[in-house]
Amino acid sequence: MDWPSIAGATTESRPRRSVRSDDEVVGRFVTTLGEATPGEVRTALEVLVRELDADIAALFVLDGYRRHLLLMEVVGDDRDLFSTQHSLVLAGGAADLPASDALPLDDGSEQERHFLTTAARASGYHTFVAIPVEQEKSVIGALHLAWKRDAAATARAERILRQVAPALLAALTARAVRCWMSAGLGTSAPHSSKTGLAEGLANLCCRLAGADAATVAVIRGSGEPAVVESVPGKLPVMCAGLASGKLGGCEVFGEAHCCSVHVGARSSWKAPCRSLPGGYRAVVEVPLCALPSGEGTFVAMLGFERDISHPHSRPAAALLAVTHPVVPWLRDWIAPALTKSASAAVPGVAVEAVSADLEIRAFGDFEIFSNGQPIKADAFGRAKAVELVQRLVVAGGKPISRDQLIEALWPEVDPKRGENRFHVALNAARRALEPHSARNKWQFICRRGDSFFFNREASVNVDVWEFRRALAVARRTAAELRPFRDVIAGYARAVDFYRGDLLEDQLFADWCADSRQSLRRDCLDTLVLLASLFKDDGDLESSISVLRKALKLDPLAEGIHRSVVRMLWESGRRSDAREQLQRCKEILRAELGAEPLPETLRLGELMAAAGTGR
Repeated sequence: MDWPSIAGATTESRPRRSVRSDDEVVGRFVTTLGEATPGEVRTALEVLVRELDADIAALFVLDGYRRHLLLMEVVGDDRDLFSTQHSLVLAGGAADLPASDALPLDDGSEQERHFLTTAARASGYHTFVAIPVEQEKSVIGALHLAWKRDAAATARAERILRQVAPALLAALTARAVRCWMSAGLGTSAPHSSKTGLAEGLANLCCRLAGADAATVAVIRGSGEPAVVESVPGKLPVMCAGLASGKLGGCEVFGEAHCCSVHVGARSSWKAPCRSLPGGYRAVVEVPLCALPSGEGTFVAMLGFERDISHPHSRPAAALLAVTHPVVPWLRDWIAPALTKSASAAVPGVAVEAVSADLEIRAFGDFEIFSNGQPIKADAFGRAKAVELVQRLVVAGGKPISRDQLIEALWPEVDPKRGENRFHVALNAARRALEPHSARNKWQFICRRGDSFFFNREASVNVDVWEFRRALAVARRTAAELRPFRDVIAGYARAVDFYRGDLLEDQLFADWCADSRQSLRRDCLDTLVLLASLFKDDGDLESSISVLRKALKLDPLAEGIHRSVVRMLWESGRRSDAREQLQRCKEILRAELGAEPLPETLRLGELMAAAGTGR
């Protein structure tokens, strides 16, 4: 895989300062990211600049045609130098390509050449790292860092960016779900008309992009507008071509541009665009997604009664960032609803509890049950047999070669002796799990060539697998914009599987540390999202309860502490809010020897200014 791209090096370095651990940097990024509003994204990028000693950090978002990356935000001392780079061309074209192909970043990288411009290199920039933000193995954006000097930390930067990218995606997805549902698009009853749905979309696009008005349209492949609708009470953001249905030669609709931005003197705009309403000082036209089978394009046109600052691509990118998570739904349901007046219900997705002969609990202390009865550790006869089962379970059914298992279990033993020990442990594990099975008729630990795997098709329930499966179903339910309560129930069911950290009775086992951290982060992100959904549903008590569960997983999550404080205050529990804030300060001082972030201290000042009271 070509990702990441790291270019340039120099021996010059900055003055050194205290360095936080990777986990602390990731934690601060996630805490600051919050609900992934544009302002919070900007602050989170500033964390990367500060903690990784970078000069520039930028977030790009994939355009609706999947041909360009649009700049959403850039921070750093030379922000003005980079903020005019509104888009980067992708060599992979418009197809939905996997990360390794869609955004190639080898030494001749298009991204690197476009991002590190001649002006940037002249200013001393020559070190560059880029990491994709991926959704189900498809790139939807990229995080970029650049330095003028000291390339020694790029390996660490790559490592940290790979950890924060999934958290960024999760936060953007959560925001997308909240925003689209708040517009009424996730209710169980479909809109009664094409106009009602389009109005909801226009209002949503206007709000997400920070525009003063918006018009949405579905443009057929022939260039004919199928549906056009604007924010009620606002001057429609449409040119004469769109109003008349004649869009031949339009650079957005006809030539598949990533977006079109009109700012400055109207005389500098392209001729067809000068007919846009005169009440707008800036207009941004952005395709949100290309509909399948060449049916057309779903487009938003944004009107601004004020000048927009660099990067001019920010409104389009901000809108795309919370559109990508629901693109499958846009393609499969909105377009037919708009073009054919269809309003078919989204098929339901159910996760049924299935009884199994074997139950394995890997969250918390490791436990195995056969037909409801616990299998004691001494049934395995040896600790390595238990660890063999654990490794295969954590692998999630993926085959692991015999040599890898031997090396992992007995790293200091010669190959012949290691092979003998492996077969003894394997036989002990199989006999403990299936004491009555005939030899070579094993259903749980199976062999494929020289590799071994835990058979997911067997009669077995594993809590870690069920957690991941339930979480995937919940995300799909949210992406399909099904009823609010269905989404809440799906996420709640997923976190119910999480009884504790992975193999909690083996916290010092390095081999599962990455999986443990990843699962904990997934659970934490889901709890934060679930709390937000409860809050949007008006259930503050449930939201507070869920956030407190999240704090048990990560007591240092300052942003979660702030959310609990705010909700306690909003619900009238002012004394509890003050106690929560004090607890946050004490934990940070005790564990990190640090004071809270300025926004946390500001929250305390606001509470103090509000006076005493219950």
